[in-house]
Amino acid sequence: MKFNYVAIPRTGSRSIRQALSVWNNGFNHDPIWKHPKADFNMTFMREPLERSISWFYFHKQLKSAKDSYQFDIEEWAEKGFSNHWTKADCENYKVRHGLSQIDYMTINGKNVMDFIGDFANLNSQLIDICKDKEIKLRPIHHVGKRTGPYPQKVSNSYKTKLHDLLKEDFDLYEDIRK
Repeated sequence: MKFNYVAIPRTGSRSIRQALSVWNNGFNHDPIWKHPKADFNMTFMREPLERSISWFYFHKQLKSAKDSYQFDIEEWAEKGFSNHWTKADCENYKVRHGLSQIDYMTINGKNVMDFIGDFANLNSQLIDICKDKEIKLRPIHHVGKRTGPYPQKVSNSYKTKLHDLLKEDFDLYEDIRK
């Protein structure tokens, strides 16, 4: 079976690509419309608030992106979650914002994923879907570059601003958790 795994940043994609043996398929964090046609399209989604915190602290440590993250996480929200993704990056990837997850899953506004897993249940769901679809799966190992626990407390203002920016992501995430 020909399948596409759409690797959304900060959703365990390195671990998943390693387990699926798709490191060299030519795709990094490309949205579905950049992938070839396949019989089955899958991805994993992360709770948007948790992902935004992970995004901020991960990119804050990167030399190539740190200029975009010279302030604390609350200031980042005040600045509209500005990030190292330029307008050209967003246009090239056809995403509205670097933090959007749903834009990775859609073509012309239509969600074309056959399976959207929950990052919180990554191991069990990846094993189950691969068994069901007869997709070869290697052992799953965490291979991310997390440098330590990220602070998890943010203000209600931060949460509100993020929800306003990523309402569709929050709604879809609630749907996949049901």
